[in-house]
Amino acid sequence: MGSGTDKPRLEDTVGEVVMVRWIDSCEPQENSEVEIFELPVPQDIESYGVLLRAGPDHVVIAGAVKGEAGCTGKDTYDYVIAIPTVSILHWQPLTKSDM
Repeated sequence: MGSGTDKPRLEDTVGEVVMVRWIDSCEPQENSEVEIFELPVPQDIESYGVLLRAGPDHVVIAGAVKGEAGCTGKDTYDYVIAIPTVSILHWQPLTKSDM
């Protein structure tokens, strides 16, 4: 558990469903002759899925699991994304009451 909170450490929630709110870069779709009022801002993104890995520099979550759920090594995953930990603004494990 964390220091005085009910929220577990991210590393302790591998195999569970989590929400990760993170910031990502952004560029205009038409990326030439961009005027000052068209300058992009970073995107604020929420990703939901099964936490597959939580390392010191990134986390990996999957939106879908095929096979034996629970990171057994016999699974395959869809909609997998690696998110740098420096980009994470907030995260939380999700329970059935959150869904």
